[in-house]
Amino acid sequence: MTFEKMLRVFGWFSIIGGLLITLVQPWIHLDPHSFIAAYFYLLAFIFIAIGLIGHYLIQYKDFGGYGLFSFLLLSISLYLWIGYHWFQTFVYFDLFKNIPDLSNIVLHSMEYGKHLAIYSMLSGILIFSGLSLWKGILSRWSTALLLLAPFMIWIPYGLIAAHFLGGVSFIWSGITLCKGNAKMIEEKDGEEQNREQHEKMLEANQ
Repeated sequence: MTFEKMLRVFGWFSIIGGLLITLVQPWIHLDPHSFIAAYFYLLAFIFIAIGLIGHYLIQYKDFGGYGLFSFLLLSISLYLWIGYHWFQTFVYFDLFKNIPDLSNIVLHSMEYGKHLAIYSMLSGILIFSGLSLWKGILSRWSTALLLLAPFMIWIPYGLIAAHFLGGVSFIWSGITLCKGNAKMIEEKDGEEQNREQHEKMLEANQ
């Protein structure tokens, strides 16, 4: 599989994850106890976490150490969030029904895990999207939307707004991965290789 095709696969994961999170969050707001909505919410973040790999790969040469750190932080926090929602969706309610006394202890641990995932994810989003916006390899509009998403939680209906902005950002960036910039990166790599070969030839002639 070529680099371009691999980016296209990650791009589709990003697009599907963005679409799911954009559509499912209002559903959860209207029906918080819907198991189907919770399942698709979980699925959305799994797709986003996979799609994020493509977001990093297309920029990794320009990202440096801070970029790698932000990618790892955001990826880990996404998987923590996925784990929290998986437990909440598939385990906690059955545990509450069968062992009510144990549920309070579990709930306390869940809250700790929830806060750990949220705060690390917000930090990861700010650093990763800020670097992406600065480098400008992905669409600056899409990364700007992702950068704004964490600040939406402070406004009325902010959770819906944050998920909407994040979803649109991942859709937009996914389209970029599928179409434009993948070829641009390959062309850029080819130009760098040609320049290095040219420099070596000049050194050899000297």
